[in-house]
Amino acid sequence: GAQFNFDSSGEVLTAPFPFGVPNNPPVLDIFTSTPPGLVAGKEQSLLEINAEATDVDGDMLFYVWKQKGEIILSDTQHFSWTPGSFEGGGANYDLQVLITDGGRGLKIDWELAIQDFNRKPVISGACLPTV
Repeated sequence: GAQFNFDSSGEVLTAPFPFGVPNNPPVLDIFTSTPPGLVAGKEQSLLEINAEATDVDGDMLFYVWKQKGEIILSDTQHFSWTPGSFEGGGANYDLQVLITDGGRGLKIDWELAIQDFNRKPVISGACLPTV
């Protein structure tokens, strides 16, 4: 696949296409994409994030999804995740997608707030009899 190097702001430093050619950056499609920001989810429930962009120059777009600074997914407009049984409890996870056409890129961030799945209570210890 194509190789890109990004700086911390999501700008492409090196790409397989020539620089110096006028190029417009990708634009997020606000009608088909998940709005950036806070997204609520629950343990054991499918969470889906969409990031669809267009390019007025007709250039091919590349997608790179990151969590904790690590690439977790590429070449897709969709991210899906089913949080496990103990990934909630008010835990928040940062998710980022970088979209580029080989020139300037677009960076979108979400904060995934995962709530606990409603589990049955567990009795611990002995119950005292009432008189």
